[in-house]
Amino acid sequence: MVAGYLAPNPSRNANIAGGIRFYFRESGQVNFGDLGSITDVNKTPGTEFFVFNSTHGGRLSEAKKVLQTRSLEINLTAQETTPMSLRFGLFGGDEETGSINIPATATPVRSSGTFTLSETTIVGVIEVRSEDGDTLYEVSTDYTVSGNVITIVPSGNLDVASPNDGDKVHVLYRVQLSGATTRKFELLDNTEVIGAAQFHVRNQDGGLAQIYEFDQVQISPDGSISFADDDVQTIPLLVSCQELNGQFGRVYYTDIS
Repeated sequence: MVAGYLAPNPSRNANIAGGIRFYFRESGQVNFGDLGSITDVNKTPGTEFFVFNSTHGGRLSEAKKVLQTRSLEINLTAQETTPMSLRFGLFGGDEETGSINIPATATPVRSSGTFTLSETTIVGVIEVRSEDGDTLYEVSTDYTVSGNVITIVPSGNLDVASPNDGDKVHVLYRVQLSGATTRKFELLDNTEVIGAAQFHVRNQDGGLAQIYEFDQVQISPDGSISFADDDVQTIPLLVSCQELNGQFGRVYYTDIS
């Protein structure tokens, strides 16, 4: 055996990836974020050469090949809809605290001439109908609204149609989602997402097999975001590695003996 080389050892060298993780630190940020569970990972190194052919020996033959361009792209699919993966998949802008009004429905029960909605932060009532939805009642004529309480107007159509406690109506109203748990970003607001990244590959037998460290990458959408009703939502992403200060990055691995 040639000194310095190891004989093939499939039991040690065969890597069955059991845990793949992708960490990204956006430019201007301090900490790395975990993209969560990812799958369908493909790394594609790219090289382009200038080939010099010579007829000096009588036949046209390749005399020199010069590397002109080098690149590395990683295609991956995020299986967790984290704020980070969703932003990257939709080219979203910076994340910030947000609020939004959304429609909601309820069938409150009449009690002493009022219907009380369980929501206490409603923005406004859109419409009130009979429980079966066939009859539309008119505000001011049939009912008034104060906060989350709907009060029946005496002798109005709602009073005639629902004279008893326990009767129900169908209410369409708006409620505001806000606070620290509600976040937002502007859709398609970014032109580029650049930062540093690490890509970890584990072996199913345990332990880290390879760690790829990239000095600078650009992340962009790489296809359609799925909304399958029989599977998890997935977000395909393209990670383009870029040269920084003459380097792309490095690979760490456990030496095999």
